[in-house]
Amino acid sequence: TNKIEGDFNMAGGFIGKGAFTGDGVTPNYVDIWNDDIDDFEFGQGSFTIEAWAKSSATVGGLIGSYWGSDLPMYQLDLGNGTTTNFRINATGASAYPAYLSQVNATSDPMDDKWHHFAAVRDTSAAVIRLYIDGKLEAETSDAATTSAGGDGVDNGQNKKIGARGGYVPLSGNIARGS
Repeated sequence: TNKIEGDFNMAGGFIGKGAFTGDGVTPNYVDIWNDDIDDFEFGQGSFTIEAWAKSSATVGGLIGSYWGSDLPMYQLDLGNGTTTNFRINATGASAYPAYLSQVNATSDPMDDKWHHFAAVRDTSAAVIRLYIDGKLEAETSDAATTSAGGDGVDNGQNKKIGARGGYVPLSGNIARGS
């Protein structure tokens, strides 16, 4: 079951379709929970998360499982310049931040235009990558998290589209997140 927290606005969509709109203040987000989180639990394996989004705000959660530094997680955030980032923590509090990998954007996509964001964890190459509009923004080693073992990035918590955990809501629009 998915739960939409706050108002869901279908205006301002991408290519004539509707879009999620967050105001960056109230807790507007899509909450993915219960049996549906299995599609967003990636364990120790490789995965890609992506979304079409636009914003002109300073920072906000786009998609992920961030619940603080005490749990394994992955998170794709939007922000000005290098605050647009993708990060994962494969172990949680016992080794934080030793098992945290983060890659930051080199360009500033916060121009109120639609952009495609993709975050990749490639365990065979032991790297994480961040793409904006099909262009590789940056990549960094993921060796620490891939060697951590355990459940990888799974934390059994609700996943959020349009927020980081239950806070840092996105001020902008999301047309598609997967």
